[in-house]
Formats: sequence, structure tokens, C-alpha cells
Amino acid sequence: MESTGLCSISEINVRDAPRIATKVLWTFTTINIHDQLFVYVDRRFAAAFENELTHQWTLFDSFENRFVVSYNMDKMNPKLTDEWKDLEKTYNTQIWDSYVQFRYVGNSTFQITVFIGEFTPKNMKAFLDTASVDPGTSLFAVTLTQCQAKASHLDLNVDFADVIKSLEMEVIYLVARLSGVECKLLVSQKNKSTKLGQGWRKFCAENRLKEGDRLVFEVDHVQKQPIVEVYINGCYCDVAKSIDLV
Repeated sequence: MESTGLCSISEINVRDAPRIATKVLWTFTTINIHDQLFVYVDRRFAAAFENELTHQWTLFDSFENRFVVSYNMDKMNPKLTDEWKDLEKTYNTQIWDSYVQFRYVGNSTFQITVFIGEFTPKNMKAFLDTASVDPGTSLFAVTLTQCQAKASHLDLNVDFADVIKSLEMEVIYLVARLSGVECKLLVSQKNKSTKLGQGWRKFCAENRLKEGDRLVFEVDHVQKQPIVEVYINGCYCDVAKSIDLV
């Protein structure tokens, strides 16, 4: 797909737009549907940065157009609402039924790219099946410390521990982009603690984890599957070449 490259964009042009950080912390792709007044935000991203995202996001494109949009602050059903449709005033019909990639650079600020071309009904269905329906999963985010990235175990917070214990299993399988590893669960009734034990260090090594990495663990609490998907600094469908969702 080709990104929009027209130079007729001028309504909200910001000549003296401040330089924003170039280090991308997380990337996700969503779909703008023309007759829909909001756009879905990836749940995993919302979970990863829950403690720093504000109700207003600032978006910049490659033309230094600046948009301020409202975020509903709902981790379970995250959306951009008010002012989102202002983008259509700038991009005109190009953003109708198009993919929009968000690259988060911190402080509720994003670089965005709009990809020209309507997606197929199949693509829309696949996207909406994921974004608009409760997937029956729980999300837990961890920003690794240096100690956690090198340790033989990972302590789980209370909410994460409760969901993991509800699986009633002695081992779970952590599955990330680079590898999947079996991890033992260490549950201490005395200390009221739950940890990912044997296997955690191997998972860190095989996925090259380091201090500052943001991990989002997705646990199926309905089907109670032993497989836990782990998203590291981004989602699996976060780049333009992987936009096809079916």
C-alpha cells in the first residue's frame, strides 16, 4: 500500500510544529470507517501504557499536520472519539475506509500514517471481530526492570496472579514473536505470592528481553487455555506490510 502523499493538505498545517521524539515505543494499526464517529484503539497498547495515557492525544503526520483527539480512557474498550473526524476534513476521501498506523512516542503523542485504498469487506469483518467484540481475555502489562529481565522468575501482581491461578494448571506456555517457552507456576499460600518460575529466564533470553521492555500478557480466562500470548513493545500486526488481517 502507498501512504498518502498529496501536498494539498493545508487546513491544519503547523509550520512551527515542535519536533517530537523519534523513538517509537509501540506501534499499532487501526481502521477508519467513514460513517463511524470513532476509531478503535488496540487493547494491548491501551494496557501497556494505561498509567500514562491521558484523555487527549496529539497526532502528527509527515506533513506536520497536528490533530488533538479525545481518548475514552477505557482499557477494555479503547476508542478515539471527539475530534477524530477532523482528520477527514484534511485528508478528504483518502481516509475513508482506510488503515491508519499509530506510532507512539510518549506523552500521549503519536506519529500517524494513512494508507490509501479501501479495504475489503473481509478485512473489515476480521478487524471488527477483533476490535468490537469482547475477546474473553485478560491483559496484564509489565515494564521490565533490569532485575526482572535477568531473573529466574517473575513475580505477578495480584490481579494477574488470580487469573493465572484460575487456570488450575502447574505450567503455562508463554508464546511471543520469537519463541514459545513452557513456564512453571510457583504459588505460595504462605507468602500469598504467584510467580512464573522455571522457563522464565529462557523466555527472556530467547526473546532478547531487556530493561525497559514493555510486555503485555494476554490470558484466555473463558476457555482457560494454558497458552499465554506475550506482546513485546508492540503488536504482531503493527507494521504496514502486515496490515492484511485475513
